[in-house]
Amino acid sequence: MQRELKAAPRPPSAFGNGHSKELHDKPLLVLYGSNMGTCEELADRWVSLGEMLGMPCSKASLAEAISSDGPVDLRSAGTDCIVAIITSTYNGQAPDNAVDFERWLESDGASATVRNLRFACFGVGNRQWTSTFLSFPRRLQTRLEELGAVALVPMGEGDANSGQVSSAFDAWNRSLFSEIFKTFKLPVPAGIQDSLNPSFEVALHVGMEAREIQGGDATLILEDALARAKGSFLKNCRSWVTQVSLNTELLTDEAVAQGRSTRHIEVALPEGHSYRAGDHLGVWGANPDEVVAAHMDYFRLPHDSVVSLSLLRQSDASCLVPLQRKTDVWSTLAYCFDLQQPASMAQIEVLAPLAACPAERADLEQLSSDAGCHAARVLAGKRTLLEILQAYGSVKLPFGKFLGMLPAMKPRFYSISSSPIKCPNSLSITVSVVAGTTPSGRKHIGVCSNHLKEQPRLRPASVGLPADAEHYMPLILFVKDSGGLFRLPEPNVPVIMVGPGTGVAPMRGFLQERAAQGARENILFFGCRDRHELLYQSELEELQASGYLKLFVALSREPSVPKTYVQNLIEQESDLVVDFLQRGARIYVCGDASRMAPEVRATFQRVAEKIGLGDSFVASMVKQGRYCEDVWA
Repeated sequence: MQRELKAAPRPPSAFGNGHSKELHDKPLLVLYGSNMGTCEELADRWVSLGEMLGMPCSKASLAEAISSDGPVDLRSAGTDCIVAIITSTYNGQAPDNAVDFERWLESDGASATVRNLRFACFGVGNRQWTSTFLSFPRRLQTRLEELGAVALVPMGEGDANSGQVSSAFDAWNRSLFSEIFKTFKLPVPAGIQDSLNPSFEVALHVGMEAREIQGGDATLILEDALARAKGSFLKNCRSWVTQVSLNTELLTDEAVAQGRSTRHIEVALPEGHSYRAGDHLGVWGANPDEVVAAHMDYFRLPHDSVVSLSLLRQSDASCLVPLQRKTDVWSTLAYCFDLQQPASMAQIEVLAPLAACPAERADLEQLSSDAGCHAARVLAGKRTLLEILQAYGSVKLPFGKFLGMLPAMKPRFYSISSSPIKCPNSLSITVSVVAGTTPSGRKHIGVCSNHLKEQPRLRPASVGLPADAEHYMPLILFVKDSGGLFRLPEPNVPVIMVGPGTGVAPMRGFLQERAAQGARENILFFGCRDRHELLYQSELEELQASGYLKLFVALSREPSVPKTYVQNLIEQESDLVVDFLQRGARIYVCGDASRMAPEVRATFQRVAEKIGLGDSFVASMVKQGRYCEDVWA
């Protein structure tokens, strides 16, 4: 028996069945610059939106757009072509697949190509890096306009530090696609925001339970989901499904009793897969049990519910959900959607007209239109879409429409903490487990870190599946090549490493490799709160005793010990640091981007200036690839 939980009808718009006939001969060329894949995923969303509008779409990296053998050629773009550019920046520089494009913009032929070209640019960066925030996207925007290109809208900005890149991108898209209609003197559809949100048609299979989807059916669902992810974050990556071979706690019992946890996790490397020291492991996580349960309870769905989903009005290329196939709701919510992101202004705008209470509708309209109000009352408290729905009881949102408003689950990346020279058939990661309480009072549980901590993980008993090894939740992994961003030099080159907390992870892999190569000139500045967080203490002390490492440890909250950070140790050991720098050392920094990384860089610069190396010494090291950072917000 089937019961349909259909999405609410959409208001009439020029989109009709999802296409605008007037745009069928207006090409959309999507160009991206990306090292880690985030901007390419957003570029794919542009392609899906353009196709929904009926526009002929093509996509390429910025470098490919001016390459003689690339998949597209910017130089042959017609007068009706719209060029949409999305790019990140790394230490103020262009991503690897955009370097040639920036160089080309300074060439003699660039002006003739881009003059009168209609374009829009969206930049992704981290505002904590004040001096280089969106440096490359801004240079790109400025140079294109200098050459005579026409910007359809002001440059969009996505700040990774705020966690709102996706919502900022969606809100900016509304302006962009409205301007596209205006550019071609077409009426802007009144329901453009609603039309840009996908919506699912949901068929609930009454009387069927999750335990009935087993064996071959479960395998097909997993294969379907993996195939769909190939269109986004698994593009150019080979994934595998596995279980952990080792999952141990690195902190002392005292630290764990205080609610702290850092896990050492090892997995076997399947035949045909490989990695290098400095690479990342991508993990497709799954939402915590209590988060999934809260969503199902709100929509009054039994935890063992089975549904079939169809996607309306938008290409399913970017959707992770297995469509038109019976699947259990629990797994769909766990793996396919990010349920803990703060509600965006665009999401709240969709809710406002659905509020039956005039006061609630007015309040939601303010939250969706006043950025200051949204920041103070939603972002500051990290209130999720579910929290907004719970607070505004007169809003009746169909489950299918709710799913269409959610951001897709994104993988999390962890620095690999092993070397293939020492561990050719396995790899390890070092995971700080995230848990806490948001300002709004909601218990926040890190999606991926807790998914990893609980490995091997079973679904809760309420889902109705057997509690055995055959029903462990899949652990989906893939290696992400870090390219030339974080690679060791030749064994004869000295190395200085700075890795507080779990920032020590890639340094452990580097040290395994350096020891195997017989390279003894290695410095590590490690930092943590107290002696209960001395990660890999015995390993590091053994390397030091055997002459492969000079180890310096900073403790910031150890009782009766002066508060010390890694940057303090660098300054204290300036004679040793100078000796290494003068002999061509490379510097590697991994960890927190907000304070540690900028202060460490400033400290190295002060040390360099003291011996007359100039006020731009570190900046020159960055350009030469001798100062390498792997940092996160």
